Amino acid sequence: MSREEPRDFCEMTVLVVDDMSKTRALIRQMLAKMGFPRILEADGGDSAWKILLTERVHLILCDINMARMNGFQLLKGVRRSTKINDVPVIMVSSSHNRDDIIRCVQGGANAYVVKPFSLETLQGKIEESFKARMGPKQIEAQEICLRAEALREEGDIEGAVKAYEAALNMFPEAETHFQLGDLYHGKGELELAITHFSQAIALDNQLLKAYEHLADLYRERGDYGKATIVMKKSLQIRPDSSKALAYLGELLLSQNRVEEAQETFERAMAADPADAAIKTKIGDAYLESAQFSQAEDAFLKALADDPQERVYVLNRLGIALRKQRKFGQAIEQYRKALAIDPGDEILYYNMARAYWEADERVEAVSSLRQALQLLPEFPEARELLDNIYKG
Repeated sequence: MSREEPRDFCEMTVLVVDDMSKTRALIRQMLAKMGFPRILEADGGDSAWKILLTERVHLILCDINMARMNGFQLLKGVRRSTKINDVPVIMVSSSHNRDDIIRCVQGGANAYVVKPFSLETLQGKIEESFKARMGPKQIEAQEICLRAEALREEGDIEGAVKAYEAALNMFPEAETHFQLGDLYHGKGELELAITHFSQAIALDNQLLKAYEHLADLYRERGDYGKATIVMKKSLQIRPDSSKALAYLGELLLSQNRVEEAQETFERAMAADPADAAIKTKIGDAYLESAQFSQAEDAFLKALADDPQERVYVLNRLGIALRKQRKFGQAIEQYRKALAIDPGDEILYYNMARAYWEADERVEAVSSLRQALQLLPEFPEARELLDNIYKG
């Protein structure tokens, strides 16, 4: 397993249990660098246990000395549980006491890390913990998968497919099915891609990226109904996923289920109120479905959060306003965008369209000339300019 890109971490949820907020923050930073996408925190064994009763956790990092319920007690509860007794537990402590270490090992801890520790040390312990839980066939299958990844990076797609299939024959894993599905999708073999994404979900119904890719395939085939069903199943696993909610809203809009889409988009924005990218995605979905007033509202909310793609949002807001015949407001947005990026020919072209539709021909021609000066081979701008002259 590569230290730089640990392939098994990308869909895992980790629970960090420590009564010191600074320690939790430090461990969280390390885990994020390793590629863990979802990191939960608890300030004691009792609060950690409540999380474990409701959340699927793949790894626990636990301090020993905590009030209310200490690390030994939490470890004992995990190992006695029939539902989570196989979850790796790594004890994290500042104690070098040999008795503490022995007690952790005897209690079923997979590893023991002494504070302070480096990212490399922690990652090594995590990888060892997972590897120790694997049988020989699973280890060999993962080694084949690593070779498959290398072949894929080299551009040998057929070799990568054969390697992943060999790994599946040795030990079936959800991630391997997912990678095969992704390869087959790239090759245009949609039915095989659907099969492998479906098998990935069957093996691990928490593999959220498999749901999204499967929905993409159904959408690509024009089967929006099946794509909608897949995303709704995904949301049963993570009902607070703003990305999944936004995607579901897009699918609903594509089926003209406007009220359902609006409700879903509201849930997406409520799930992550500070995420401007989600609001932009929602604005794009409304714009593509000719819901221009709703698109305007979503883009304005995105701008209020000051997203990185500010020029893009101003441009899309301008289109939404122009479609509502709010020409003056649209032109204002293009001017704001051009103040940020004066070398964007698309902005000049879209501003010209707003001027033209507002019957301001001189300004439209001026904007088109600026667009063509930036990009002489701009067929849409040339065509619009010819139409203005003809008119």
